[in-house]
Amino acid sequence: MPRTDRLGITISLVMVGLALSISIFPPSREFSFMVLGSELSLRLSGQAQLAFIIAALVCAGVDAIIRTHPLAHRQKLGYTMTFWVLPSLVVISGLILLPGLSWWGYQVLLIIFTGLVLAMIVVAQYRSIDPEDRHQRTARLALNAVVYAIALVWFITLYRMQVRSLISATGVLGVSGSLALELLRIAENQFKRTWLYAFLVSVLMGELTWALNYNSVAPQVGGAVLLLFFYALTGLFQQRLWGRLNRRVVAEFSLIFASGLAILGGFAR
Repeated sequence: MPRTDRLGITISLVMVGLALSISIFPPSREFSFMVLGSELSLRLSGQAQLAFIIAALVCAGVDAIIRTHPLAHRQKLGYTMTFWVLPSLVVISGLILLPGLSWWGYQVLLIIFTGLVLAMIVVAQYRSIDPEDRHQRTARLALNAVVYAIALVWFITLYRMQVRSLISATGVLGVSGSLALELLRIAENQFKRTWLYAFLVSVLMGELTWALNYNSVAPQVGGAVLLLFFYALTGLFQQRLWGRLNRRVVAEFSLIFASGLAILGGFAR
């Protein structure tokens, strides 16, 4: 099956799933367990269950499309999995925003917009595989921009929840590590290093969130601080993977990081 047909089927299934999420409400499930000596309850809502189903459809569709590329046709699952995360988070973001829109017209527009963004991301991912592709650089820049935008939205959302650090830090850990896979993806034969560095980014971001929860700052400032750290960490690891990490690069990232932190410090007062 041509990749355009696979892309069309994937987008159609996702948009139908988003449309059904407005009217279908599966029963919620609640789980309770002990963590660090205290009871923790997690409620798996019907929307969360739909999110898992739709995300699974997205992952399957993206994998099928990416494997049509000559350089990714026979690659291991560990490599193609790095393409799953960004499309899934975009679709889940759309699913979360849908119930908050009161007018059905806005909901339709959001579903269409989510489908268009998903299509753009998958096409850009496909173009980013081959370093010799003349659109590779443009595709990579577009993907980076989407990653940082999605990261900011999720960081602000998780920080605004003001829940226990065990939940918020774990959420930031999962989101940052997942998005780092997209940013740090390099040659198909080095996917293990991509996973290793993404894991390091996730652990550091989780620890930072835990520490940040002890400070009372606005959600927007807290989310921006997390994004600043995420940008610095992934940027340095990118340079390391590309073999370009040196004192000058470290100094540039340090300057950007310090300047951003100073600006955010002014807003926090």
